[in-house]
Amino acid sequence: MEDLREKLGKAVDNYNKYRKIRADILRIKEDGFVARFTGENLCYTCCLYDWFEDLIYEIEDDKLKFKISKIEKISDSEYHVEYSMKTE
Repeated sequence: MEDLREKLGKAVDNYNKYRKIRADILRIKEDGFVARFTGENLCYTCCLYDWFEDLIYEIEDDKLKFKISKIEKISDSEYHVEYSMKTE
């Protein structure tokens, strides 16, 4: 779990460095995590999911794969996204 926490921290730092949307990890679960996305540019458009999927690309490696399992709209500028580990 500590390794995942460290990996998520690095991925979120890198994500926030290059995007106008901010991601924060709300909670880490045994089989995934929940992230909060905030920002003025976070509006409901055809590209909305791209913001959420970009975090997956920052995290994934050969052994660690995630998928989006739930998206909750909190407000026009905040979403909570649940990610779960892919089992292959």
